Amino acid sequence: KQRIKKSHYSFINSRILRHNLWIFSLYLEKHKTKITMSTPPIKINDSLFCLANDWEKGEHRYSLELSKTENPKNTILVVGVNPGGKTDPEEKYIGRTISRVCDLVIDNGEGDTKYDSALFVNLTPKIAITPSSLKNSDEPQALQKKNIEVIRSLIQERKNRISNVLFCFGNSFKYGKDNGLFTKVIDAIKEELPLPESKYWCLGISNKGYPIHPLAHIKDMRLTECSINQDFTFSLKD
Repeated sequence: KQRIKKSHYSFINSRILRHNLWIFSLYLEKHKTKITMSTPPIKINDSLFCLANDWEKGEHRYSLELSKTENPKNTILVVGVNPGGKTDPEEKYIGRTISRVCDLVIDNGEGDTKYDSALFVNLTPKIAITPSSLKNSDEPQALQKKNIEVIRSLIQERKNRISNVLFCFGNSFKYGKDNGLFTKVIDAIKEELPLPESKYWCLGISNKGYPIHPLAHIKDMRLTECSINQDFTFSLKD
């Protein structure tokens, strides 16, 4: 009887353990975005802090804020097409594209305007190595509403220190233009940071009419003021 009783209790305890593990796995699934979110600020190197990193590693990144100080005063909004996913502040690693933008805007800028920080957002938060892979995927469409809500909220929270925008998503804009996936994001940014109170910048315009990518092979790359046309192509401002 004693052996049966011990076996019975072991069986019950095993079931309870499995049930608790199942409950915990559901919790992790529901809250995984928060759990994989960096706790700011993170000192990446001697000249750069990560103030915010809203991501689910390998899946989505809604925003990334990098600054030379823990209390920035003048932030520029940087709009790319999608996150590549290699940048990981907790690992002290910044990818090539983001590193290039930081070199161009932090402690730099245009004219007398200098920025001490950059807030990175994207036309879609879906992490992808190549933007072309987004073309036949339904996931970016499903993420669009939250992406727009997040971008609006980020801008509103930083109204006292963010006014200008750097668009640098390159020709990959074509992968979300026809279905309105990307154009709605740009419309939201224009509403939150309208002209003429804000200024729109690019690093040049491609032959297809889109703001060039930071890794484009352009000599003497610098911020250049631009405007957005009705068809969502861009023009350099006279």
